[in-house]
Amino acid sequence: MGMFVDPNVNPPGLKSLEEGNGKKAIAELNQGNHIIVSSHVAKTYHLNLGDHLRLQTLKGWRRFKVSGVVLEIANNGDNIWLSRKDLKRYWGSDGIDMFSVIVKKGYSIDQVRQKLEKAVGQPMGLPVIRSDELRTEVNQASSQFFAAMQTLIILALLVSTVGIINILAMNVIERRQEIGVLRAIGSRRGQIRKTIFLEAELLGLIGGFLGLAIGLPLSKIFIQMSEAISASGYEYFLPTAAITSSLVIALLVSFIAALYPANQAARKKIIEAIRYE
Repeated sequence: MGMFVDPNVNPPGLKSLEEGNGKKAIAELNQGNHIIVSSHVAKTYHLNLGDHLRLQTLKGWRRFKVSGVVLEIANNGDNIWLSRKDLKRYWGSDGIDMFSVIVKKGYSIDQVRQKLEKAVGQPMGLPVIRSDELRTEVNQASSQFFAAMQTLIILALLVSTVGIINILAMNVIERRQEIGVLRAIGSRRGQIRKTIFLEAELLGLIGGFLGLAIGLPLSKIFIQMSEAISASGYEYFLPTAAITSSLVIALLVSFIAALYPANQAARKKIIEAIRYE
């Protein structure tokens, strides 16, 4: 669990708390034995404003009162803020491993960054990172993840299409005599095609409903896992639009997959089909 020290100034993320008053929370923090926790920590340990959280220190377990709750996603959301006085008192350290710099209006962010890198970053080997660059990296990683997921979905559709074509083609071959008998008693080529298409649509519906029966519970589990490892709270809801579109796609893929087997079945000559063994 990450512990961020408040060096008697208001960190930018603590100006607007989800629970509590920012100025009051900072004042209580500096009094000692108070903490501000991230929303993820609050949800994990079922904490509300005014509750106490026991932390293991070098002097044993100590109770700290929650003065505020703030949304923070760094370190997977496992963040606790406390005063440097408490950090030194209970953990024997008052070091700082991160600074948050706010650039006033009228000053260039790039110029401030260059001065910081020259004065502090290069001599001490400290990285100087802009918040917008960090957000860009996170967004790029998210975009790459979802692009990979889209690729897997497309591959799954291609594999399912080939699978349906194989199933229908084998059905046409195995039922060649039946198709010949149907043609002999007066069934038209169009009716044969409709029969194959109906079989394909039935396969598509069965596959679509099976996919929903498996996918919906897995999606809920995925949301719960994402909530457990991140600072953001996720609310699960039934994606009715996505369900409808997935069934439509299943029927469409089945229809496309049935084109070749249906045409092959309709083109069979009656005599050849009846004589086939």
